[in-house]
Amino acid sequence: MAKVWRSDGDDSHPKSFSTWAPLAVARIGDLQSTLEDRSILVRMRRRKKHELVSKYREGNLEAATLRAKATRWALDNLAAINSSDPVLPEQLHDR
Repeated sequence: MAKVWRSDGDDSHPKSFSTWAPLAVARIGDLQSTLEDRSILVRMRRRKKHELVSKYREGNLEAATLRAKATRWALDNLAAINSSDPVLPEQLHDR
């Protein structure tokens, strides 16, 4: 796990902080293979003229409901998530 040490608190006690973070990359064309095999790809396309879409609004009730359900599921399953040790496919031997 990638970490960095920093002083923390009033007494400047050294503390380890994780440096891992998700990253979003948008681009036209293919990713380099070394980046692509570590990515979750979301293929996008332009909307066709006949396709109707509704505008996204920050206060969208459906988005808020989905967010609340996802948060509740994560909290209800936190112990199982933290203790999970999934079997990784052989293809992921160096990840």
